[in-house]
Amino acid sequence: MKNNKSNRGFTLVEIIVVIGIIGILTVALSKVATVVKTNAEIKSTEGLISQLVDALQAYVDNDPSKNKNIDGGGFPDRHEINPEDNDGQSYTVYVVCIQGLSGCPQAREVINAIADEYKKSYVDPAEPHDIIYLVDAWGKALNYKKDGSGNFPVIKSAGPDMVFGTADDIVSSEF
Repeated sequence: MKNNKSNRGFTLVEIIVVIGIIGILTVALSKVATVVKTNAEIKSTEGLISQLVDALQAYVDNDPSKNKNIDGGGFPDRHEINPEDNDGQSYTVYVVCIQGLSGCPQAREVINAIADEYKKSYVDPAEPHDIIYLVDAWGKALNYKKDGSGNFPVIKSAGPDMVFGTADDIVSSEF
């Protein structure tokens, strides 16, 4: 007597092959997603630096009576702060206090357009108020450097590796 039972199930080998294919696709997609996310963070930081450059330019252009040969060309002073990074490690960076730009209506408009997630507060006992500064897409403070010669200040992000002075730094003078 013959058994006419139809075999409708999958074999163990077929199931393992399908799981393997799904695993390979998952790894490939996660790598692509990581690259896309990093590129988006880089573009976001470039846009943030560009906004800060616009605010600084508006600040200087707003008051023609400023002597362009004193104090780094009339640009706001920088403040040394020692915030903690995402790993809880303290680092030293020089920042522009963005509330110092608020005296200029055009600069204030640009600063107000920046999302709050990029604004951080630092308590400095030597200052009469908290220092509000900007951070990049990775949460690291933007470095603000004036050379004292009246040239436009350089704004720098540590980039995706979150270490200043490496090849992936994002610098205002490069775009």
